[in-house]
Amino acid sequence: MSTKQQGIIKNIRVSQRYGVSRPTVGKWVENAQQGRNNLQLTEKDGRKYIIDNKHNAAEIARLKEHGVKYRNKIAYESVVPSNEFYKIFNRDQIIDITSTLEFNSEIPIKYTYLNGGADLWNNFIQDNLKNYPHYIERSTALIKSNTPYLVYLLSSYEKINIIDLGPGEGTPVLQVIPEFLKAGTKVTYTAADISQRMIEIVNSKVKKEFPQIDFDPLEIDFENESLQSYLFKKGLEANSCNLIMYLGGNIGVYPDKVEHLGNIQKAMGQNDYLVVDNAIDEVTSRTSFKSFDNQNFLRQFTWLAGELGLSSDMYEREFYYNAETNFRSFDIKLNKDVDIAVDIDGSQKIIKFKEGEKINVWRHSSWKSEQFMNDFYTAGFNVFHFSINQEVDTGIVVGKRAKRSE
Repeated sequence: MSTKQQGIIKNIRVSQRYGVSRPTVGKWVENAQQGRNNLQLTEKDGRKYIIDNKHNAAEIARLKEHGVKYRNKIAYESVVPSNEFYKIFNRDQIIDITSTLEFNSEIPIKYTYLNGGADLWNNFIQDNLKNYPHYIERSTALIKSNTPYLVYLLSSYEKINIIDLGPGEGTPVLQVIPEFLKAGTKVTYTAADISQRMIEIVNSKVKKEFPQIDFDPLEIDFENESLQSYLFKKGLEANSCNLIMYLGGNIGVYPDKVEHLGNIQKAMGQNDYLVVDNAIDEVTSRTSFKSFDNQNFLRQFTWLAGELGLSSDMYEREFYYNAETNFRSFDIKLNKDVDIAVDIDGSQKIIKFKEGEKINVWRHSSWKSEQFMNDFYTAGFNVFHFSINQEVDTGIVVGKRAKRSE
């Protein structure tokens, strides 16, 4: 409804008097012209204004109350995981995801390689090989240049069982196998991963290059399940050893690298060797996320949030470097309060998040060069070899479980 030349109240005064924002008042005026509320307007100098009267005072109070209820509704949401979530993950995995969300505000990275995540990772690496090849080439070049040392170190064994932990799409291990074959060493290859699809991808690549070697895939969550029984069985054959390859910077996702290395160390036998690589801390790389501006990367590390009920309109994506933890991180920052109700054994576990809280979906930390070997020693290893590439951005270490007397 519009009335001419009566006492008016400007938008800024409405904002101050009733404690609402000026854009909100502007929207009220716009809606009144479209008949979507009952404010009475007047026109002055070609502009519409709210008339200063009791009718409008009551209507503004009503609109404000409605706005508060609406904001409360959109600022809070209760969600439940999808039906697919309960098909993808078993009971123990659901409990692990729920507990990690509740106590650490993070989604465990390892689970993002399930449900199509392995293909997304493979596509991401292929994109990087095309667009940012130096990131991967530096790492693979370091592995390749150190492989002759591995061949020399293990030259007394007739058979090498390569156990590839978290193999990714296979680029790192493809640098190692041919050198052993050239030396006349028999090679078996085990891709050990939580994701059956990731194992299929890497086995397909390795088999294409080296059809003559034996394959023994191992679907395992080696973060929570011990490798000891498997390594023990593989190492029983005479004149053979297990070469555990932990490549591609996988160690970098763990806050406590010593603890994680210690878990691997406890599973190792007398003739088992461990090779680990990771990025070396550089100031220039801490805030560089250029290669991660990739749809495959973004989809892999957010699909699980979607299955938990967190749609993309509930959060903003944030990439940043945390100087306290030395982690480069990818978080989702919630724009509303959210309750996630997870069903476990017929009961609901409610995980509560406040607006502005962050959930970590990916992270990686580099080693400072002096930390590299120190962490190995602390975790109970003897270190045989340590090397850093020419660019001083990637390191590789070779170790063996130390005996008590050593």
